Amino acid sequence: MNSPRVRLIITLVLTIIIGVLSSLFATEITPDGVIDWALTYKTFSFWGLLVTSVIWILIHLIFLKHDENILRFTDDAHCIGHIRKTKLDGYAALVKDDPKQANLINVTDLLKDLKVKTR
Repeated sequence: MNSPRVRLIITLVLTIIIGVLSSLFATEITPDGVIDWALTYKTFSFWGLLVTSVIWILIHLIFLKHDENILRFTDDAHCIGHIRKTKLDGYAALVKDDPKQANLINVTDLLKDLKVKTR
């Protein structure tokens, strides 16, 4: 989903399918040139259109979430916070695996390394 080409192909294919199903649906509910809404739920194209539209919406929500996640990293404060969290998680895993390592970590150096302002 990261590739713009893949996103383009998915969007294009689903849009074409929705267009074809919409035309087919319109044809199926107008048998004699008059719209018969009672045929709506009896047509294959209605259900195909419904399923394809839901898939199209869900895929675009996934694309949106991906774009928003990338956009967060344009903020310097978010990047610094992410780096700090990652480093702290690494230190926590180190201490959890070998509690003796906790004594080897100088808290002042750790805070300085994380660029945390102290008094």
